[in-house]
Amino acid sequence: FPLASALCHGGRVLVRLEGVSCRTFINSLLFGSGEAWSWDDSGIPDCFYARRSATHAVRLHRGAELHERRSIMMTSVFTGNHLGMDIPVGGFGNSAPACGDEQLYLGPAGIPFSVQKENRNEPIFAKDLQHGHFYALWEDFNRKTRQGEEDTIDGSPDNISLRPSSYPSGALLMGIETSAPQKMNLFGERHGLNGKSKELSAFGKRKWPDYQATGQGVPACLSGVRVTINEASFQALERLFAEVKLCLPSDGPRIGTGQAEEKEFFQFLLQSNAEEAQDLLQSRFPGI
Repeated sequence: FPLASALCHGGRVLVRLEGVSCRTFINSLLFGSGEAWSWDDSGIPDCFYARRSATHAVRLHRGAELHERRSIMMTSVFTGNHLGMDIPVGGFGNSAPACGDEQLYLGPAGIPFSVQKENRNEPIFAKDLQHGHFYALWEDFNRKTRQGEEDTIDGSPDNISLRPSSYPSGALLMGIETSAPQKMNLFGERHGLNGKSKELSAFGKRKWPDYQATGQGVPACLSGVRVTINEASFQALERLFAEVKLCLPSDGPRIGTGQAEEKEFFQFLLQSNAEEAQDLLQSRFPGI
């Protein structure tokens, strides 16, 4: 499957961390360096906001296996481990489905807007609509354990020294949802408290279960797409981030700044499977 399919069909990616803390890994994904942000001093990174609750959870079983769980109602209320980021799925400034006779465009946080004919510099935002929401749940098993739950390995909380080396240090669950909580997406569906799954993903694609009838082997709905990051692969990832010089979204469209080449690179990367993506990265960045 192409890498883009990991997030385009409604599923989530479950990342198993071994020897790497969740905070360090998230820092690296956001800033290119695991030490770029102090969660203890500054709280969660500014691009995120803390979600009060979600229907998703990750559990560590005694056999060192990670499993995603889902409830039909909101769970894990006020844990602080659910993060959200509103993003413009479809591309900032691109046309969105029309609302009546009004042409809408995607705003920077996925909130569509219309342009006044009289004053094109004053957009009118449709604040009840929002399309594109990045969701993340992080669990750092070396920071805390909970008495009586499955992630309490030895039966007593906070006794990290007894944990076998095969146990993960943390887990990160990531996915792209159609809209932020309590917001209506561009397909006319609201992200309600019941956590009911939508028929289409944020990208307008069918969910993975719809493809099972074809006989094609597809990822499971829960824990179907997995990634393992250990200390060696994390160091390689940080070297890659240090080598890659990406354009800043705040720059806007600029000719001659490498934006066209960067766009082409990501198009090739997202349509590649894992092996093809590895070959692409090695050919572009041979020193990594």
